[in-house]
Amino acid sequence: MARLILEDGSEYRGKLFGAQRSTPGEVVFQTGMVGYPEALTDPSYRSQILVFTYPLMGNYGVPPYTRDEYGLPLTFESDKIHLSAIIVEDYCEEYSHWEASRSLGNWMKEQGVPGICGIDTRELTKKIRERGTMLGKVVVDGDDCTKVDFLDPNHQNMVAEISIKAPKVYNPTGEPKIIAVDAGIKHNQIRCLVKRGACVTVVPWDYDFSASGPGRGGDSVDGVEFDGVFISNGPGDPAFCAKTSEHIGKFVTSEVYTPVFGICLGHQLLCRGIGAQTFKLKYGNRGQNQPCIHSTTGRCFITTQNHGYAVDPTTLPSDWMVLFTNGNDGTNEGVVHKTKPFFSVQFHPEHMPGPQDLEVLFDVFLDSCLQHKRGGGRSVSLCSKLDMALSRFVPPFKRSSLPAIRQADQGLEELQTVLSGQPKGAERPSKVLILGSGGLSIGQAGEFDYSGSQAIKALKEEKVVTVLVNPNIATVQTSKGLADKVYFLPITPPLYHSDFHHYLLPLKDGVVPMVIMKERPEGILLSFGGQIALNCGVRLHEEGVLDKFGVRVLGTPVRSIVMTEDRQKFAEQLAMIGEPVAPSKAAYTVNEAVAAAEEIGYPRAVLIDKSLKGWKEIEYEVVRDCCGNCITVCNMENVDPLGVHTGESIVVAPSQTLSNAEYNMLRTVAIKTIQHLGVVGECNIQYALNPQNMEYYIIEVNARLSRSSALASKATGYPLAYVAAKLGLGITLPQLKNSVTRATTACFEPSLDYVVVKIPRWDLVKFAHVSNKIGSSMKSVGEVMAVGRKFEEALQKALRMVDDSVIGFDPEHIAVSEEDLTNPTDKRIFMVAAALKEGYTVDRLYELTRIDLWFLQKMKNIVDTISKLQMFNNKALNADLLLRAKQLGFSDKQIARYVGTREQDICSLRKSFGITPFVKQIDTLAAEYPAFTNYLYITYNASSHDLDFPGGAVMVIGSGVYRIGSSVEFDWCAVGCIRELRKLGKSTIMVNYNPETVSTDYDECDRLYFDEITFETVMAICDLESPEGVILSMGGQLPNNIAIPLSRKQVPILGTSPDMIDCAENRFKFSRLLDHIGVEQPQWKELVDIESAEQFCKSVGYPCLVRPSYVLSGAAMNVAHSQADLEGYLGDAVAVSREHPVVISKFIQDAKEIDVDAVACDGNVVVMAISEHVENAGVHSGDATLVLPAQDLNEETVKSIESITRAVGSALAVSGPFNIQFIAKDNRLKVIECNLRVSRSFPFVSKTLDVDFVALATKIIVGVPVKPVVVDFQALGRVGVKVPQFSFSRLTGADVRLGVEMASTGEVACFGKDRYDAYLKALLSTGFVLPKKNILLSIGTYKGRRGREQKYKSIVHYSSERKVEEALRNGQPPDADNRVTFSGECGAKSIAGFDVVACRFQGLNCEPLLVPHIRSRSESLSSDIPTGGETYLPPPFSPGASSKEHHHHHTSSEHHVIPFKLNMGMPSSGLLGPHLLTVTQFNKDQLHHIFNVSEDMRKMVRKFGCTDLLKGKVLGSMFFEVSTRTMCSFHAAMQRLGGTVVSMTKESSSAMKGESLEDSVRMMQSYSDILVLRHPEPGSAKAASTVVHKPLINAGDGVGEHPTQALLDIFTIRQEIGTVNGLNRYHGGGPQTWPHCTLAGTPPNLVPSEAVLCVPTVPPNATGSDGLREGAKDPTGGVHFIG
Repeated sequence: MARLILEDGSEYRGKLFGAQRSTPGEVVFQTGMVGYPEALTDPSYRSQILVFTYPLMGNYGVPPYTRDEYGLPLTFESDKIHLSAIIVEDYCEEYSHWEASRSLGNWMKEQGVPGICGIDTRELTKKIRERGTMLGKVVVDGDDCTKVDFLDPNHQNMVAEISIKAPKVYNPTGEPKIIAVDAGIKHNQIRCLVKRGACVTVVPWDYDFSASGPGRGGDSVDGVEFDGVFISNGPGDPAFCAKTSEHIGKFVTSEVYTPVFGICLGHQLLCRGIGAQTFKLKYGNRGQNQPCIHSTTGRCFITTQNHGYAVDPTTLPSDWMVLFTNGNDGTNEGVVHKTKPFFSVQFHPEHMPGPQDLEVLFDVFLDSCLQHKRGGGRSVSLCSKLDMALSRFVPPFKRSSLPAIRQADQGLEELQTVLSGQPKGAERPSKVLILGSGGLSIGQAGEFDYSGSQAIKALKEEKVVTVLVNPNIATVQTSKGLADKVYFLPITPPLYHSDFHHYLLPLKDGVVPMVIMKERPEGILLSFGGQIALNCGVRLHEEGVLDKFGVRVLGTPVRSIVMTEDRQKFAEQLAMIGEPVAPSKAAYTVNEAVAAAEEIGYPRAVLIDKSLKGWKEIEYEVVRDCCGNCITVCNMENVDPLGVHTGESIVVAPSQTLSNAEYNMLRTVAIKTIQHLGVVGECNIQYALNPQNMEYYIIEVNARLSRSSALASKATGYPLAYVAAKLGLGITLPQLKNSVTRATTACFEPSLDYVVVKIPRWDLVKFAHVSNKIGSSMKSVGEVMAVGRKFEEALQKALRMVDDSVIGFDPEHIAVSEEDLTNPTDKRIFMVAAALKEGYTVDRLYELTRIDLWFLQKMKNIVDTISKLQMFNNKALNADLLLRAKQLGFSDKQIARYVGTREQDICSLRKSFGITPFVKQIDTLAAEYPAFTNYLYITYNASSHDLDFPGGAVMVIGSGVYRIGSSVEFDWCAVGCIRELRKLGKSTIMVNYNPETVSTDYDECDRLYFDEITFETVMAICDLESPEGVILSMGGQLPNNIAIPLSRKQVPILGTSPDMIDCAENRFKFSRLLDHIGVEQPQWKELVDIESAEQFCKSVGYPCLVRPSYVLSGAAMNVAHSQADLEGYLGDAVAVSREHPVVISKFIQDAKEIDVDAVACDGNVVVMAISEHVENAGVHSGDATLVLPAQDLNEETVKSIESITRAVGSALAVSGPFNIQFIAKDNRLKVIECNLRVSRSFPFVSKTLDVDFVALATKIIVGVPVKPVVVDFQALGRVGVKVPQFSFSRLTGADVRLGVEMASTGEVACFGKDRYDAYLKALLSTGFVLPKKNILLSIGTYKGRRGREQKYKSIVHYSSERKVEEALRNGQPPDADNRVTFSGECGAKSIAGFDVVACRFQGLNCEPLLVPHIRSRSESLSSDIPTGGETYLPPPFSPGASSKEHHHHHTSSEHHVIPFKLNMGMPSSGLLGPHLLTVTQFNKDQLHHIFNVSEDMRKMVRKFGCTDLLKGKVLGSMFFEVSTRTMCSFHAAMQRLGGTVVSMTKESSSAMKGESLEDSVRMMQSYSDILVLRHPEPGSAKAASTVVHKPLINAGDGVGEHPTQALLDIFTIRQEIGTVNGLNRYHGGGPQTWPHCTLAGTPPNLVPSEAVLCVPTVPPNATGSDGLREGAKDPTGGVHFIG
């Protein structure tokens, strides 16, 4: 161990690596993310203690000292480490790189340089930023710190110490000849000169080249000829190098024209030589992302810097001018003489490490030297040469303009016009059309809601009118008040060439052209809506629509888009600039494909590409403006090797295993490629990189925002979409500010001081026949992003984010299969964990997986820690191991699992050790500048917070990962809530971890925590932030899951109470509530074995819906139509046991499903919307087509729905949003479920009715009064239809039949004058292609086959025997007893030209089916089919609904609130009056009644505090034995119910004088209405009851009975888990035997410390919804409850 001690007295303690040596130095920080071997050997760092802001160091080891052909080391910038020491957050001893020969630590040990890891480097960086550079010393444990003096290296001439002692020549035969003054020269500076052909003579720092005379071709000193002078970088204060400055001054002020070029310290020495002044910076500029703006062209370049001093440009002589200026702090970055070839720069154009963008300055310098050598020195205009060199990256189509402006006397304005790529005189558009992405699907998900929303924000800031076309009604971007106009229409271009007046005709001619013709936008953005928008825009361009209406494509031109989309053209373009793509050939026939594959090598694709499987996959996000300013915002590395689609892979940002050479090679290629293609805005480039050398191929370029763009934006804090939209208007990067710092330029490359891990979310379990193998085709439906300061930390966080049932990198999650390790599945990450636990080496796993060894070693660190944890128990767990586990990303629950204890125990132990998390900011610049946005994460790898916690904010919990069933609609709700809170003046906090969302934009809330939505994490944030309250109801199911745990910790939950949330979500509690208020529900039962399941299904009749709690394989829910179905499903797919029960409910056929979305205040509904499903019940509500307003519900049904909704809302005391699903049949309504939160349809109903349900709910939740909202549907004038978006084409083998398991990945919605108009638009919006003729085939319902033997279980079985084909060909099925009937009418005219035929096949189990296109009637039916007969029409096309039924009112002006009532007794129950002496006196019905009344009282007290139910009544409390809890419970209960208490204890009674118990009881009853007795003698309560006529309650009689405690225990258990089914309790005769009792299946934290359950045997026929089912006596006389 060692300490870093600063001169202000502060200390930082960490783990020592490298040399065990104490040393002083100047403490500085560096923000680079790669290149530590190069940095450590940079002489400019001499005698400094360097803090690396990037937390992970040593990843790729250290290469050997290999030298190039000039004798220069390839990686190292000098022959030794010049630093005094380094400070890092996390040092990696286990490295991985093909070039490495040793670890960083071993190399440092060889060089005698110490390092410390485990220090909060961000805290240290902030201290240096605020205080300035400080002196410090590293003191190794055991050394006396007083004997290690502070040392200021700036007070000595360090240049003299490190400079060469005698001249040394490199490339002696080269031209031109350069003198390089060594003030601390870096090897790559020499290399940059000699590799361009120059002869370089390196001379000492004080070499007097000013005494030169004419040589053979140039100048010479002491026989050393030179054509130019180069002045190198170096350490320290330039004032100590007065000799060098004097020599330079003499040389440049003479009449010579020999070119001079200075870098870094050389720049300062040159400026001091001409009379300018230098000054010390507060903390210097050290890193690889410093933006420097060229003064003439305005171009901005990213540079490497390492200096602590700067030049004051105001002191420059008049014949000198500023060449570059720092885009962040405004300091000088370069100067140039106005007429002579002298210039210098503060940054490092030779890079190493860092960007290679300005290496061109060496070309300018050497070109000037050659011209001077050839006698043209006086004619050289270096300024003009620099201008042209620095403007070389221009769009390809403008290159021809350059020769016209090459003369020095040409104006800068003309040069800038050429650079801009914009037509001369082009004005900024006043109205812009934005194309959205439509419904969410696999490969194109919520990231485009984020990008489109940011684009609209950016355009509105520039006063541009925005018009959006997007049918995805669930998105934030389609919300009212964002875009100026929103068209909920299909994003379809024209399908063929035609005159433009045809666009007013049917939709098949394209919707977007119609919008363009109506709105007449001046510009269009194509890159914010994914592939759909891009394809549409290209077609609009090709068809001439854009030219016809004068619409300009903003941002990347169509020409560039086409080049990136067409694989062949793309390869040709890259060949022009010498960049490799994977060898490929286009094949048009099978034979051509086979031949191409044979030539290139298998495997093959449609376009045959060379297989690069097993190579690394690397991505860069690139931004370029119209002037050619180009930056890479984020670099990412896939954990999975090439062969796994990047959307399927675990992705890490920044890359972890690339060296500086690899990182910047690919960065340079990215900029070169994007410049050539002419992209304007944001794009993504992907590479395949050989893991064994520097070979690479470009895979593709996406010339638009993509999924990776959203990830990169959230990973870095750089708002890519926002910036891209601004760039599309012609604004340049240097003109934009970094929105996080608000002070620095947006033309920069973010520095990260954390690591980000993205993991995809798959829902393949919902598709039984889809392979779980992952590969080049994307199958994931969402993704998460975790932030940490260690890879292990971020990885484990991300795994929990993907699936809240996962505890982390769990080796017990799945068994090892080498086949699945080699050919990955969606569970491979857990298989790697299991393999490591089983003893697989990382080398063996690399052979199987090709996952880089570094990642595998990091994963092994987690598994090794698991093994250590398993060796401890909770009491023995020490602070060091616990802290280590937390720093590696272990959750409390995870640690508890491995040490065999409870989560809360680990939490308590952790806090007792003082181990708590810290909050850190994501600020784009690694703490180099203050951040004004609060984009946050929590970590245990820190020692301080980045900010203060004023408290009082409202916290909103987001929806987490997108998955089937929970998608962008919940993000719309969360964002709407946050925005409404801010309108109300509330400070807001958002917690979410989904990078695809708008809610995780840094500017949506006051504080954004990009972290887990778990009890532990949310509780930690609450502990820090002390919020006014937490809103759980806006993020779907995930936040609701932690409602009860949070409430137990006294977290203020705003809105509906957690108890009511639990009541609605616990099927037992909700069932009891519906029974209590008289609302019907489908019959159901929870069962623990197959036999009882079969009995239940027989009793209610098939079909039945089966919901398992534990799934082995296949879908989670299923419908059993017969006992064979049930046996097959439960036997093969589901584990049924007491631990994993199955819930079976009666499946109601031929019924309608209805959705109600509502908002209530204190149980009073203020607004509701009733949507009807088009499909009959049996299709999951998420897959159903919804119509609003409902069209086929009569007034009576509507009133019943409203009445039930109000009753349920009142019973649950809802304050906020809720949703109820009904099933309707034969004029009977039954409630399926109720969710006390927003639902998937909240955006749909809000936008359809133009009533913001979320805004209303938010106001109610925070206590703002609202008025009931009345929706007049007659005045609405439109019908909305929501249609699901499926991704079956992405899932090979998927069963396209719809059922009770949700399969859709998104949704769209459109409006129309009627449901047919709206439905057609919505259907087209899903990508449905509308042929000229079509037949809609609808296969009949299960009802048609009742009473018949089922020969075919499904349409799949039927079609497999070609029955359908034969039926359609012959006009009837081959089975004689089956009937096919057709209708020729069916209201076809209302569906835009469809020929609609509905047919019913008898004998089939007919689920709704997605039917392929049938182009004409002749393709499906013979001419002799009759047109009349039995007709079956889907509900949206059913004729005959009356207009009155179409236009009913949903009103909440009258509150039908059910008043609170207590049914205190049942006349025949025997509960009124008798004594309560033992639990054996109750039967099941009485217990049921007691518990229900107790729950009602509990709700009443929680709502009102106290009641007057027992007003005037007196409780006589007689406690002859001490029991604080029991006595206080009775006293508190009596007083809360309005009564009073007369209390007597043994000490205060006359028993002390010999009074008998009987006398005391008789006396007390005269003062009381009811008595409570606690006495130590067994049987005392029974004896006392014989002498009183007032009711007496036994509160415990020694080792005898304690009935109230027993009732309380079972009530508590019932409240906690909803039921006591399956819980065992044995009563063995009294308190002395209680410690030996067990309560099987109950979590320990739910059982009170004195818990006992003594419940009598109940009648064997007792049933009910409360969970007290049949009782069977156990051998000891107790009761064993079974379900």
